[in-house]
Amino acid sequence: MFKGYIEGYYSRRLPIDAFKDLKAPISHYFYGPKEDIYLRHRWQELDKNLKRRILPKKIKQVYCVSPTSEFFIDIKENLKLLKRKLSHALEKAGFDEIAIFFDDIDVTNFGQEAAEKDLGKKHAEVLNEISFHFSKQKNIWFCPSIYNLSLSKGIFDEGYLGGLKENLNKHIVIFWTGDNVISEKINNSSLRPIQDFFKNPIAIWDNFYANDYCPRRFFLGPRRSTAEYNVMFNPTGMIETDLLLLSL
Repeated sequence: MFKGYIEGYYSRRLPIDAFKDLKAPISHYFYGPKEDIYLRHRWQELDKNLKRRILPKKIKQVYCVSPTSEFFIDIKENLKLLKRKLSHALEKAGFDEIAIFFDDIDVTNFGQEAAEKDLGKKHAEVLNEISFHFSKQKNIWFCPSIYNLSLSKGIFDEGYLGGLKENLNKHIVIFWTGDNVISEKINNSSLRPIQDFFKNPIAIWDNFYANDYCPRRFFLGPRRSTAEYNVMFNPTGMIETDLLLLSL
């Protein structure tokens, strides 16, 4: 199973060399900070200054794009731009793997997508097209719009998640934060229902240490892990604190 670090928080963006001397045994580093305008608000444009993070060579670096809610206004054109964007990250900037994040696209209507089966089908079609286009990629990572049990509002087969399940290529890795955005517990038994529902590989997106929503507080303790699931954690964006957490 893989273990990794997600640079995916709000209001903080790390220097390129923040973890250049990292000793922690992680396999993946996900580059997806909300403050990088080229990943979200201007996702259609190429970041010509994009570079890999300075990390130990053994760590796979994943480039994470968050297309906006207007993606489906012109699906043909936007798919072409998304492919160009991801190709640039892989071939020019040297990233190893790619991810599509459809989470928190419209924060004013957080979780409203739970009942939108057609949206789930559309997201699956995008991921399938990207998977086909980048067929040499061993892992393609995906954070859906509904990414935990509370956001699902109990709607599965007839909602967004059902649309995903019907269409999504079974090798695409799905991120899941557990019962809630920040879950009190994440273990094999709490993840079993979503694993049985999708049959896709599931990766835990662990927000337990995140404090971008409460910057005057932070949380310590050993990283949570399970024997059966990939575990990636989205921590504080404070370098020394995160180095400590990675070492636990």
